[in-house]
Amino acid sequence: MSGILYKDRNFTDPIEFGGALPARAQGIYAILVADNAWWPQPFRVLYFGESDNLAKCVTEKNEMYPQWLLQAAGAPLLVSIHTTPRMKAQKRKEIESELVGEFQPVCNQQLVGA
Repeated sequence: MSGILYKDRNFTDPIEFGGALPARAQGIYAILVADNAWWPQPFRVLYFGESDNLAKCVTEKNEMYPQWLLQAAGAPLLVSIHTTPRMKAQKRKEIESELVGEFQPVCNQQLVGA
């Protein structure tokens, strides 16, 4: 089985940050770093987000990018996505919130604590 399962959502295998994402695809994304301490797959989630255009959102222009770099501590950033064709933004936000609650990524938690 390829990809990563977060709760009941199938995400793609991680790709290098800045790699090609589907044009105009909407969905939920995970910003990751390789971490052998994580199981069953060696990727630690730094952040979950959602967008109606992943290719435009998951870039160095994202307001969270500096935090992702800080938390990665020099390790390469990776991205994994779960596309959600024809899903309303509110439902994507609900899924994002569920994932954040379950996995508590450090960069999402910093937003809550701010």
